[in-house]
Amino acid sequence: MKLGSGLNGVIFTFGPNSNQEISPVLFGFMSSLVSQDMQNILTGKTHKLIKLHISSTSEPYSAHKVGGPHRNGLAIDISAINGKGITALYDYDEELRGICDALQVKAIDIDNVFENFGPLICFKTDRKGNINQIKKDKSLLAMHKTHLHFSVRG
Repeated sequence: MKLGSGLNGVIFTFGPNSNQEISPVLFGFMSSLVSQDMQNILTGKTHKLIKLHISSTSEPYSAHKVGGPHRNGLAIDISAINGKGITALYDYDEELRGICDALQVKAIDIDNVFENFGPLICFKTDRKGNINQIKKDKSLLAMHKTHLHFSVRG
């Protein structure tokens, strides 16, 4: 299945090849994750989520290894929120940072989440739901300051 043009009132735009087939589990995760009102529990503020730019789903891409979550339709990358690029504006735009952080925090409690990588935190969960924060892999941490990456267990 494909994500289509949006969920729960939030519009999706896509990179040139990124609206590819995803698993029903990832579709369910995204349905639980996105909503127009995103509350950042870190600040207590609610921000309006209008649009997400999906830069990667399951398209063949050299950085996504064969057999990995992207290639299996189990992962998604988000590079812009409400038309604002995460790379350039996360540190400077309160709304963008608030929505980014709210998405990452909300994802923690959604069933089947496996990887939750982004500017706020990078972690994987085990099958029991225990969070294992990634601190030592500096290249993985640096790579995910530019976008949100979520994957689910199939």
